Amino acid sequence: MISIMDHAEVILIKQPNSYGATYHSSRHYQKILELVNTRGSVNVAQLSQHLSISTQTIRRELRYLEQQNLIIRTRGGAVSLESKTHGPDLNTIDLSLSAAAITLINDHDVIALDSSSFSVGLARQIRQMALKVTVLTASLAVANELSAAPNARLVVTGGIYRNVSHSLEGTMTLQAIKSFRIEKLFLTCDGFTLQDGPTESDDYQAQFKSLLMQNANQTMLAIPEHIIGKNALIPLCSLSSLSWIILVKPLGIMETEALQSVGVKTLVDPFAYRKKVKPET
Repeated sequence: MISIMDHAEVILIKQPNSYGATYHSSRHYQKILELVNTRGSVNVAQLSQHLSISTQTIRRELRYLEQQNLIIRTRGGAVSLESKTHGPDLNTIDLSLSAAAITLINDHDVIALDSSSFSVGLARQIRQMALKVTVLTASLAVANELSAAPNARLVVTGGIYRNVSHSLEGTMTLQAIKSFRIEKLFLTCDGFTLQDGPTESDDYQAQFKSLLMQNANQTMLAIPEHIIGKNALIPLCSLSSLSWIILVKPLGIMETEALQSVGVKTLVDPFAYRKKVKPET
C-alpha cells in the first residue's frame, strides 16, 4: 500500500463500466486504473513517476477518466472505491463533504469529530494524507480509521458503547469532553433551516454536540443536501455559533448572504459539479 504524503490532486477510482463507460485506447488510462485498483492508494506524483509522464499529462488523463464516470477527484492521493482493505464503504455525499472539509485542517491542529459517516470519511482523509493532528472522538468507527494513521494522535473518550451509532456515550463521555480544548470541531446534524439553524433528532446527540461546540474555537458543520429545509426535534445552536458550513452544492444567493451576515462562511466541494449521473438507458 502506498501512503499518501503530499498534497497532489486526489482521485477516487470507480471500477470500469460501473456506469456504462468504456475505456480509452491509451495505455496510460489503463495503467492508471490498474495501479489504483491494485495498490489501493496512489497520488498524482507517484503516477507520474511510475509512468514516466508529466503531472500535467496525468491530470489531463484523469479529467478524461472523470468524464467517463470512472473516477471522482478530490485531493491528496488516489483511493480505489472498491477497496475493502480498511473501514466501511462511504457514499459520494460523505466523500464530497470530507474532501472539502480536509482543506480546513492543518498539521498540528487539535480537532474533534462526531460519530457520523461524514466524520468517518474525514478520518480516512486524515489517514491517507498522513496529517499531524490530534483527534478527539467518541466514535469507534472514526477511531478504527485513525488506528493506522502514521502521524495522528488519537484520543477516544470513555463511555458506554451504543451499537446504533458505533460510539461511546454517557456521563463519562461528556466529562471527558469538558477536559479538552478543541481548535476545530467537525460535525453534522439531522435538519437545517435558516430560521432555526441546525437541529437534532436525538436528545443525547444534541447535548453531546452542544458541549463539543462550547469547547471548540471553530465549528464546521457539514450539511448533506437532503436535510436542507427540514427541521428535527431539538435545536442545536444559533447560526452565529458556526464558523463554516460545508456543502456539496452551493446555496442560493439570498441564503449565502444571510449566512455571511452572521459571520458564517460556506465551503463547497470543488469537484462536486463534475460528478456524472448514471446515463438513462
